[in-house]
Amino acid sequence: MRKDVITSKGGHAATLTLNRPPANLVNRELLAAMGKAVAGAVDDPDVHVIVVTGGDKVFSEGLDIDSFLALDEDGKRELIRLGRDAIRSLEQAPKPTIAALAGKALGAGLEIALACDMRLASEDAQLGHPEVSQGLIPLFGGTNRSERLIGMSRSRSLIFTGEPIPAWEALEIGLIGKVVPHGALLEEARIAAARIANQPNEAVQAAKRMMLRAEERERNDSADDIVKSISRRDSMKK
Repeated sequence: MRKDVITSKGGHAATLTLNRPPANLVNRELLAAMGKAVAGAVDDPDVHVIVVTGGDKVFSEGLDIDSFLALDEDGKRELIRLGRDAIRSLEQAPKPTIAALAGKALGAGLEIALACDMRLASEDAQLGHPEVSQGLIPLFGGTNRSERLIGMSRSRSLIFTGEPIPAWEALEIGLIGKVVPHGALLEEARIAAARIANQPNEAVQAAKRMMLRAEERERNDSADDIVKSISRRDSMKK
């Protein structure tokens, strides 16, 4: 029986490989498997770093549109909740996460990559949000993650046009951190993981905790600002 996500371990790193060839389209089964794989890696004390990849040909070409559209409204809501929970579990993992992107990383596939701490891509990679061209929007929180990462203008251009960009441009705008030769992608991801794993694990995880807390404070501050502005407006009416 094929596994939708394959977990392998080596050198204090767990590699989670999306496994729905040929395009690694994202559906309910893959999202559920990814959530379980992330939880397993987080719970394993021997794992210090998590690498997410689709292999050396394609990361993911996005959502399985046909299976999504075949769902009724309740099914669509369930899938969106499942996807958001699975991807947020990756984002909130207490251990550093690395996305290794080959070929196409589009739509829901890019949303998975955006939830990782670091992203590196092979020179042939293409990244984008084609959802609007399919009559959809990013479903799993990718709009906010993209905007935080590369800014409002660039993020909205990616989403509104639906046009993918090559790896060199993704590097230029900060969507990824490194471009590597195609055949060296997984090796480069393992080298990056090993460099992190060789650092004091407690210090690395403490640093990530502080980063996650800072992001949470920013979200809370934004909500507080809204409440304060409403209060000021109401007081001015009196």
